[in-house]
Amino acid sequence: MLNRTYLIYASIALILLTIGYWSYEGNLKSVPMKLRQVSPEREHSDYFVTNTAINQYNTIGKLDYQLTANSISHYPFNDSILLTHPHLTSYHKSGQIMDSRAQYGKLLSGNETLELWDNVVMNQTDLKSAQRIRIDTEFITIYSDKSLAETDQPVTITDPQSKIDAIGMETYYERGEVYLQSQVRGVHEPNRP
Repeated sequence: MLNRTYLIYASIALILLTIGYWSYEGNLKSVPMKLRQVSPEREHSDYFVTNTAINQYNTIGKLDYQLTANSISHYPFNDSILLTHPHLTSYHKSGQIMDSRAQYGKLLSGNETLELWDNVVMNQTDLKSAQRIRIDTEFITIYSDKSLAETDQPVTITDPQSKIDAIGMETYYERGEVYLQSQVRGVHEPNRP
């Protein structure tokens, strides 16, 4: 009885070895999954600069905007620039100045679009009327060629008489227009004589 059990187990082991050998040597070769590998040029920046200031001038030589950052890192695979502590000041012919700050930012290819995130604060000042508006959010995209800033995140807009909370916003800051998307709540206290 012991020999019979031994013979059955030995036969099963021999069959498994034959199948294993056949699949290894035959057409049933398994192809190992390759791990997703990122090429070095996609993973690393090609240059890094600290204490940076970038000035953009318009066609008549007037300062259009100034972008400063504690550090910038350029990534050539998508031509983007990551910024730490970015500070963007935009000057407009209408007399509006938009001052934007955040913990982090990303200047996208073409240098016309800037994404800011983490503690974003934007201050819009009208030099003619000295009116000042503050916008707070966690993420915003600024399109400098359109003088447009937009977000789908919660936003708080304050001025000396008002405070408005909303979810999502578009602001055409050169024209002084703000469009709020949803859940708008506000308080306004008029000036007292």
